[in-house]
Amino acid sequence: MDQDIQGQIVQFVADLKKEDEKIGWAEIAERVKAKFPKVGKVSLTANAIRKRYNAWLMESEGSKKSDSKKQGEIITPQVKEQLRQELMEGVRAYIEECLKGVVEGICIEVSERVFQERFSNFQNLTREVSPELYEYPPSPPLPETVEGTRRHTVARGKLAGTVDAALLELFESERKKRGYNVSRMLDVVLWNYFAIGKPTKPSLSFERKYKDENSGGSDAPEPPNAPDDSTFVPHS
Repeated sequence: MDQDIQGQIVQFVADLKKEDEKIGWAEIAERVKAKFPKVGKVSLTANAIRKRYNAWLMESEGSKKSDSKKQGEIITPQVKEQLRQELMEGVRAYIEECLKGVVEGICIEVSERVFQERFSNFQNLTREVSPELYEYPPSPPLPETVEGTRRHTVARGKLAGTVDAALLELFESERKKRGYNVSRMLDVVLWNYFAIGKPTKPSLSFERKYKDENSGGSDAPEPPNAPDDSTFVPHS
């Protein structure tokens, strides 16, 4: 039964190809499904129909060759060209179907590598390459100053020593870009360093002093807002 249906399908396809040589296999498959809605286990995909048709075409041409030899006839150039085109189309479709998964896998792998490379480059960007992507470490608050002067209202400690020349170069470059003097830049570096791994930043001397003076209970007022860096005037 299946063989009879397959034979009918192949003949139907041959008639379609005669009517329109440029008809595509997707359209042929749709026409076949409409013509043969009940075909049992016979596959009606475009690839399956194409394979059966090409096999039939080869058998038909082989039979014609045999008959031609007996009768002294030859296959016309038109028939040869049609057979060649049909076979090439079938081979091309088979290769595309086999390579589809491989090509998709390669594309995904290449995309992942490109993304990882771009993301790694993005992480390695420095302030000199892209200033808008750089975020300064926060600066500690400043105490109030004596009215009419730039002197702080709390005592300042002194620090003396030497550092590696390369570190000093980085320190000076950062300090100048932020418009800080050496003392202010040291505050920034040490304040951030001693906050590493801790939930809060270290309290500064004027903050401790204020807490000590106002340690009368939970209703003690908060320290006054210290000026931020936007109001800090650098001086040497």
